[in-house]
Amino acid sequence: MAFPSFSPIACSLSLLVASSLTAQQGSVDAFTPSAAFSTGRVHANDHHQRSTAPGAAGPLHVSVVSQFVTTQHTDTTDQRLAFAFEAESPQSIGVNGHSNAYANNSKGGVNKRRSNRKHNFVLNAEYLNEAPDLDFYTLHSSNISHLHRDMPIDDITQAIKRAQNRHDIHDLQTIASFLIDECDENWGYGFRGSLLSRLAVAALHVNELDTAQRAIETRRVYERPSMQPHESAAVIRGLMRAGSVEDGWDVLEDELRLPLDGTSLSTAFNKELLTHRARSLASIATRHFFEGEPYVAAKALEKIFTLGELVGNAGLHDEVEMPWARLVNAATQCNEFAMPGGSYPCKFIYDDTELPSDLTDLVWNAMLAFPCPGEEDECTVDDYLLEP
Repeated sequence: MAFPSFSPIACSLSLLVASSLTAQQGSVDAFTPSAAFSTGRVHANDHHQRSTAPGAAGPLHVSVVSQFVTTQHTDTTDQRLAFAFEAESPQSIGVNGHSNAYANNSKGGVNKRRSNRKHNFVLNAEYLNEAPDLDFYTLHSSNISHLHRDMPIDDITQAIKRAQNRHDIHDLQTIASFLIDECDENWGYGFRGSLLSRLAVAALHVNELDTAQRAIETRRVYERPSMQPHESAAVIRGLMRAGSVEDGWDVLEDELRLPLDGTSLSTAFNKELLTHRARSLASIATRHFFEGEPYVAAKALEKIFTLGELVGNAGLHDEVEMPWARLVNAATQCNEFAMPGGSYPCKFIYDDTELPSDLTDLVWNAMLAFPCPGEEDECTVDDYLLEP
């Protein structure tokens, strides 16, 4: 005869039931016949079960565990028992892995954090173009609510960057009034000039030309000793981008003018000045070639040509990093704008500037005026066209 096999879990439960029956022997069960009749919950076969069970006079114990002990053990029974005592897990309630509400899904879902950014300039036009606060200098920024003379310089820089990114005209005009009208040349220990240049670039980015001109003029008059060449170069690029070409030429010849005759070109300041002047002129030429304005580009290349000898005397061979290849590509593209007869449908025309039939000749002439890359005595055109 084959005996049923019991698992360790089943054996432990059987011992628990046996000890419970011994401890409760002689006690009166709550579910006795009298109690059942008194409550009216007696079934027809209850009396028969009680009279025929062993020890009918004793208490009756009904337990699911005892039924399990007397049942033959199988793998399925173990699994059911484990499931009965199993705690809920994320997988058991249908959650597979962690969910990140802000992550983009693989099907091109929209990032909720980015979708909540209020960068719709059309819908917020009235809010962004409010009149500036000239009394308390309050801003729309939640991090920097208002401006005052004792605040850190970095906070004002952050406010300018935010206003530029958000196209917040109210904040830009409020910051301009604070820096120009509230603060004087003794405020900021020389940082006022840098803030004014940043403000001018930000205002040009959103086509606020009046605000930019006020910042440029205030910086020129009161902060000239603290002006840096890289800041002037950024202002020039902003003016050219905004279409203020003549103003850009004025700033170039004022703030990035050539060193005076007889001064040493090997000083750190003059080297930096020549470097940023050359890069600014290259940017002007490239931009206006692409925009179909060859006269402005030709004027810039003429200035680059005169700059070549000074760059060599200053020992700036590879530091300038002129984008000659990009200039050639821009001039080649601008040739396509030429009309029959060699004229160009452009806005800016300089009578004292003559244009060749092939605009790339202007680039070659300016390029060959510069020293050879790598301090070489001789070089070819390909050496210039290599990307720095």
